[in-house]
Amino acid sequence: MHTLDDAVMTSVNPTPTFFLSDKVEHDDLKNLTFTLVRLGTDVERRFGISGEVAIFHAPWGDFQRRSYNAIANDLVEISNGCQSSSLGKVRFTPTTKLAVVVSNDASAAKKVAEWSHDDSSPTTIVVLDAAALTTMAPHEMRVALLKEIRGRLGDRDLYQAQNPVSGDDFFGRAGLLRDLSSSVLADQNIAIFGLRRSGKTSVIRELKRSLLSRGVVITIVDMQLVTASSLGDVARSALTALLEDLRAARAAAGVRVTIGNDSDGLVDGASVGNLADRVRRIASRNPSLRIVIAVDEVEHLVQMAKTDPQEVRAFLGALRSCAQVAPNVSLVFSGVANQVFLSSSLGPEHGRVDNPMFGQVNPTFMTPFSATETTDLIKGLGRPMFLRWSDEAVAAVHSVTGGWPFFVRQLASAVRSSIESEETSQIGDDADVSLRSVEAVLETWRRGAARTWAETIQALELHYPDAAYLLSPDVDADSLNDWIRNDGEVGEAAECLEDLGLLVRSQSGHRFSESLTALRALAGQGPIKRLVRAEERDLIALAASPEGQRLEFKSSARIDLATQERKAKHIEEAVLKTVAAFMNADGGDLLIGVADDGSLVGIDPDLALFNSSVDRYERWLLGDLLSRALGEAAVMRGVTVTFPKVRGCVVGHVVVEPSAEPILVNDSGLYVRLGNQTKRLEGRELLDFIRARG
Repeated sequence: MHTLDDAVMTSVNPTPTFFLSDKVEHDDLKNLTFTLVRLGTDVERRFGISGEVAIFHAPWGDFQRRSYNAIANDLVEISNGCQSSSLGKVRFTPTTKLAVVVSNDASAAKKVAEWSHDDSSPTTIVVLDAAALTTMAPHEMRVALLKEIRGRLGDRDLYQAQNPVSGDDFFGRAGLLRDLSSSVLADQNIAIFGLRRSGKTSVIRELKRSLLSRGVVITIVDMQLVTASSLGDVARSALTALLEDLRAARAAAGVRVTIGNDSDGLVDGASVGNLADRVRRIASRNPSLRIVIAVDEVEHLVQMAKTDPQEVRAFLGALRSCAQVAPNVSLVFSGVANQVFLSSSLGPEHGRVDNPMFGQVNPTFMTPFSATETTDLIKGLGRPMFLRWSDEAVAAVHSVTGGWPFFVRQLASAVRSSIESEETSQIGDDADVSLRSVEAVLETWRRGAARTWAETIQALELHYPDAAYLLSPDVDADSLNDWIRNDGEVGEAAECLEDLGLLVRSQSGHRFSESLTALRALAGQGPIKRLVRAEERDLIALAASPEGQRLEFKSSARIDLATQERKAKHIEEAVLKTVAAFMNADGGDLLIGVADDGSLVGIDPDLALFNSSVDRYERWLLGDLLSRALGEAAVMRGVTVTFPKVRGCVVGHVVVEPSAEPILVNDSGLYVRLGNQTKRLEGRELLDFIRARG
């Protein structure tokens, strides 16, 4: 007769039984056989079971409530007693999530289902009919066992990963992890860059898990909800988390850790100013350990620096000091953009401060999965869920997702759900996943994926707008390199996207990678649209309109683009006259850097005369040009100028309000707007205009 040991025996679980005893010393479990078995890693991962499972062989014809209560509430004590009696010590600790009862009572399963409704025990009891098992082959026993476990515990969808993963659920990035591990062990500060949901936090958590056995303790500090005013709180929370991680390392991995009696004092009163000293004290007590402070979502510091550069500078300086004051402390950063480490200064153009972390990290980038990594994830996580994927089906998932890990998991999960609904009668057997299985869910999946990709671009726009623009659908293959050539900052964004595996550089310029091409194909499936600021959107609309009573285009305000005359008086006077005419009429918009046909040419030639400083150009335009000729009070009252970037071009947008008083150019000429023309009034027309205004 076959046993459950035969049923759960597989090539990866060749010796399921770890312990067996027929002496259970418990008043409510007389004459019962107790076994500890492993169900195999595939089954354990599928149902979230960790450790040995207790199996009770109950010979009674009437399974009673007191026996149920004993198993449900005293499982570990029963196991410890049996092992102590037989082995003289306790070697195994069974999972408290699940216990199996093989009963001669045909109604035991029904009883247990009823009793479990009003029971608060964490242990789920699965009942198998002993008489039925005697007629089954090992494979049939396995199916019966898995059906009951699934019915009581439910299934885990291993593909679904809304939160960061590590351990057995982590797949891919083997080369990246090797490089990062080597860098950490070599005392290097590193930064991990990638788009939202590319797996940055999962990589850090996997590093934390995998390096613990090598004496590395990684503490993660999440900057997502931090504000400049609460950066001091980050110092306290970081120290608290570090002490907790040290205690956990000592308990879980047997790592030798010295915390000291003043651990509470290390946290109390902690601030950005004394963070480095307190980290140094902890590190000096543990010279055999490597302590790593990992700062996640670092892009939020860039946003904070726009309004509180000094606070951000102090925080980054404190982190740098942490890595400098002790030889066994280093830093890891992660985020969507690397500007925080590429720029020597932080903050707005007025009031910038030096950047302590400039050039202090070695960057690495989260690229899409290779076809091999996609295969490893899909098939590796599919095996515990009894899914047998065809190579054709895996290739289809990789193709339509572009190898983007989050989308690979999403689409595989959708396929699994579809397969499970069709294969409920085949629990315990591997279900075949074919190309048709993928195609059946593709349309529905694409709609959701389109929304997710749109959200990813929008999140990037907050911190790296130039990169977000290059990913938007309005930038096609033909205009991509025009964008990159027209603007240095866009060129830097293109280099970043190249590092992320989304753009590919060739002799003729940049092109979309296969991965980005697949992701861009989602644009037609959902709400992906051109990402532009409100001012940019308005300006695009203005440039597409014909010149008229309230709209004028000028390619430049100072340089003559035709002759390259650097300070062309006739160009400056044309701008002066247009602004004055708007003020003497109904007001209007003057776009500098837009040709007569509405095409965007940008003001870079003008800016070159001011060392590419927009601030200096603005002071010249409003002050030296307009205020001197039209009057400072009139210009301050009626003229504003902004410099939005539109499709890679900086444009001067001059907004002019109508004036209640006549505005003269250099106290002599009076100009008005007539349709799309600027006209100087003289003689009777001038007198009539002045009377009308008087």
